[in-house]
Amino acid sequence: MPVALRPEHLDDLYASALNDDTIAAMNLQIVEPSTYLKSLGVKSAYRIPYHQLNGYGPFWRDKLFPPAVHPDGKRQKYDQPKDAGCRLYVLQETVDALRDRGQPLFIVEGEKKSAAGVQHGLLAVGLGGIWNFKVTGTMILIPEFDSIPLDNREVNLIPDNDIWTRPDLRKAVYEMGMLFKNRGAHVYIVRLPDGTAKGLDDFFLTNNAEAFGKLDRYTLKHPVWTELRQPFRQKVKMQQTAGATASVPKKVEVSDADAAEALKLLLDPALLRRS
Repeated sequence: MPVALRPEHLDDLYASALNDDTIAAMNLQIVEPSTYLKSLGVKSAYRIPYHQLNGYGPFWRDKLFPPAVHPDGKRQKYDQPKDAGCRLYVLQETVDALRDRGQPLFIVEGEKKSAAGVQHGLLAVGLGGIWNFKVTGTMILIPEFDSIPLDNREVNLIPDNDIWTRPDLRKAVYEMGMLFKNRGAHVYIVRLPDGTAKGLDDFFLTNNAEAFGKLDRYTLKHPVWTELRQPFRQKVKMQQTAGATASVPKKVEVSDADAAEALKLLLDPALLRRS
């Protein structure tokens, strides 16, 4: 047992194709769920600490067992610091390689999936969710990517296989790819096989790195993205228009009477003696 985790925690990690060395490298730890989470049915949790790639403060996500069930029926698998925003999951052992633009980069949804990628020889980093690649409300990649050279670099996105039946998820992947392309990257989207094996970790449960290398990869020019191109352009245009509008100072309206009174005051020879 690489770290002092509960049996259900280790079962969860092994189910993501992770071996003991990778689990140890993730520096996981048991944490006590909050009283609120316990009231939602959570009995235990393990914490996934994030490496501080860009000098940001500590960040983590807690995997909940079982998932919290909210009054509205929504299930919550993970918990994280409130108002902490989106961060990039990076294993410390990959930091030096991330700064080498000659090495292809792989973007995966989820910490365990990215760790599985690293274990199988990929230079992989993880996002906490499919939309967590950008600063909320903007078209700007999260700041950690500023520490990773992207210009003229091969960047591979490895989304879960459900995006091919979910237009809303394909929209996220296309937008992410375009933001990397706008940074000068050569972008590819890797298509995982259809079926119940959903993510990269599922793929590596029954396949090796050689099999991964044979998977189809789409560029952003592939017809599968055709319906998303115009909506993306419109979104960018709206963002640019909103930014331009926000930067224009608001005109101050002054009545004729107020203007005349101000002029009279300025022409008063005794202005400087007024207290």
